[in-house]
Amino acid sequence: MKKLWVIIPFLLIQLFLCQSPIFAITRSREFYEKTGNVIWEVDTQEKIVAITFDDGPHPIFTPQILDILDKYDAKATFFVVGSKVESTLVF
Repeated sequence: MKKLWVIIPFLLIQLFLCQSPIFAITRSREFYEKTGNVIWEVDTQEKIVAITFDDGPHPIFTPQILDILDKYDAKATFFVVGSKVESTLVF
């Protein structure tokens, strides 16, 4: 029983320290829209498409995608993974 009195406070401290910051949970979509850093949608009458590529770059496919985008003067957003960027750097 004595061990439980030592272990329980330790576990509670670990649980408290591993929690996400409260502000990350409570901030809403509107908060980020007001800063102008995030755009969720654009009110337009034009027919448009937003192209995104996630979890790259890929050493084979990313250059091919960039060539196609360049050929058609198209724009896209790439969301990259840091470790993949480091492994595909070319100098």
